[in-house]
Amino acid sequence: MTPRRRFILAGSAVLTALVFWPVSNDRLHRFYPLRFVSKENILLREFRNANGAYSSTLTLEKYPPLVVRAVMVAEDARFAFHSGIDPVAILRAAAGNLRRGGIHSGASTITQQLARTIYADSLPQNRYLRKLAEALFALKITATVSKAHTLEAYLNQVPMPMNSAGLAAAAERIFAKHISLVSDEEAVALAVLIRSGSFRGFEARFFSLWHKLGLTREPDFAALKSALAKISAPRDTYVSGSEHFTAWLRENNLPAYGEIHSEISANLNRAVSEIIRSEMRAVYEAGADHAAVVVFEKTGDSDALRAMVGSADFFSATGGEINHAVRVRSAGSTLKPFVYGLGFEKKIFHAGTVFFDGETALPTGREHETYRPQNNDMRFWGQMTLREALVSSRNIPALAAANQIGVGELLIFLRRAGLYHLTETADHYGPGLALGSGGVTLVQLARLYSALAAQGTMQPLQIGSDTEGHPLYIGTRQKLFSPETAARLTHMLSDRALRRRAFGRRNFLDFPFAVAAKTGTSKDYRDGWVAGYTPRFTVAVWVGNSRGTPMRQVSGAWGAGRIFQQVMRLVAADDHRGFKNAPEMHEIFVCRKTGLSARAGCPAHAELAPRAERFPAPCGQKHTNEESREAPVPVLVSPAPGERYVLHPGESAARQEIPIIIRAGGGKYSYALGDETPKTAEGDVRDFRRLTAGDYVLRIRAGDELIEEAFFSVR
Repeated sequence: MTPRRRFILAGSAVLTALVFWPVSNDRLHRFYPLRFVSKENILLREFRNANGAYSSTLTLEKYPPLVVRAVMVAEDARFAFHSGIDPVAILRAAAGNLRRGGIHSGASTITQQLARTIYADSLPQNRYLRKLAEALFALKITATVSKAHTLEAYLNQVPMPMNSAGLAAAAERIFAKHISLVSDEEAVALAVLIRSGSFRGFEARFFSLWHKLGLTREPDFAALKSALAKISAPRDTYVSGSEHFTAWLRENNLPAYGEIHSEISANLNRAVSEIIRSEMRAVYEAGADHAAVVVFEKTGDSDALRAMVGSADFFSATGGEINHAVRVRSAGSTLKPFVYGLGFEKKIFHAGTVFFDGETALPTGREHETYRPQNNDMRFWGQMTLREALVSSRNIPALAAANQIGVGELLIFLRRAGLYHLTETADHYGPGLALGSGGVTLVQLARLYSALAAQGTMQPLQIGSDTEGHPLYIGTRQKLFSPETAARLTHMLSDRALRRRAFGRRNFLDFPFAVAAKTGTSKDYRDGWVAGYTPRFTVAVWVGNSRGTPMRQVSGAWGAGRIFQQVMRLVAADDHRGFKNAPEMHEIFVCRKTGLSARAGCPAHAELAPRAERFPAPCGQKHTNEESREAPVPVLVSPAPGERYVLHPGESAARQEIPIIIRAGGGKYSYALGDETPKTAEGDVRDFRRLTAGDYVLRIRAGDELIEEAFFSVR
């Protein structure tokens, strides 16, 4: 075999392989748009395609039949029969051009036009070579893609006027309506505009195609001209409240095109945006111009991102486009629970651990240099339990805890928990890492707190699923704490009695159902935070400004707390389940001053501890009346919120009474089951009721104030 023959055979083999190698979906759909839809299947945003054109995608069967027929008659009447190249059309065009002495018509098929669009980056510059390559790509498409899919890809990507790609997008941009609603005149007009590329010579082409389609009535061309005259410049559209979320998703290595079914609730996102705008009026004058909120919902083995609002107003001139939900800001006291939790894991802390909240000097890591930390209220409270130090958010105990654990160990933990921006050494951050000096994003913070609600395991965050139904996640599963440590922290963070001592009887973290929450305020009031959770939902809120300048006394408890209160009530309105403790955990009462087992006269609080943990020795200290005084906050022990009792038909009613058990620290209060007349009580209550099958609500009030509201059922 001669070299020339070998060369021809090799070239033929390469050419055959090139033609018959399948066209990938990425290539076939190259100029499809990227669309985000909500959990309710509401379109949140549609990004322009890779060419920067406005584009929409429809399956072939959703295009109106007249639109499809008009396109085929206008562009390629023999599309169903040829192999991608139409010899009849080529001969006819060649003869016509010879007669007229120039190129006045072409013979490009629908398949060739599609090849010209999706292989634009692979076509040579030379005019004749370009036509040859275009024909080869058309053959390739015909050989490897069905006619239906070819036509669908063409209808969705063919260049159209008004910077539109595809006929569906053109209908939206030109006629301001979905393509399924276009009139016969508008359907024909869209097909004409493919070849015209503009409105020049439009009328003659329109009437020619109208008659070719065999439409017998006279078209209402005046109405069509009127519709065309109303065209205005196209604008990107968003569902209110979704702007930050959709922009953030676009940055997360998603496909270049297709439909992303997000986990976001459009209705919840809109409602959260309205809450932010309403509550920001109270803090705007104090130097806060933006707030951000994220909401997670537990869904089996993952969390679902239900809401993300990154600022008070995306279109604000004061940095509204900045997504503060994913921006690193000083974390304040929000990381303190994880400092103490790490101490529990390492068996450094226990139920009776006490700290001294007093003036102290801590090393900075530099020779002969120390610093003297302060609490936010510039006061010292003396000796206190770990529980009170955490719930009251005292800084000096948290710094002492970080030093006992080791700043290096804390840094390793935070990196493992997803705070990858902490790239400096432990010496760089120092014990101030416990006070949030390393910073955190709102999404990172919400994932940390959601792990506490999931028995100490951080779950992947599902943001949606792609066109093929594959889930899209942020982060991975990571065990942070044991279930016992998570339960301890939850028990502390949901202690309303201690929260009231720290923030006052009426505070934004007070709810008539179980909520575990923690506030944070960064240095000079630059950032205010609240993160909290129920068994089902996690809500995290940030308040501040885009410049990072100090606000005027806007603490997390007040600024972010007011938004947190509204959002948490909104998401948990129909789900008041309480936190359940594992059988290996039990409540013990410890003295607030000594951390020892409480005796009569001790200022005491309940502490959750593993049964295997050594019980603290009895307190032998005598306390003054002032020390022993406790805020009288009744606590519902039974029924637990969301609890279901099942009546056994073979047992007597007397043996199946439902216990109402309330533990009180003193003071008068009242309780009522449903609409019954409230019963006044002082001290603990043990009230057993014979109830029939149904749904019930138990309410506890102190005066007119609703202290707790628990829904339960009997079946």
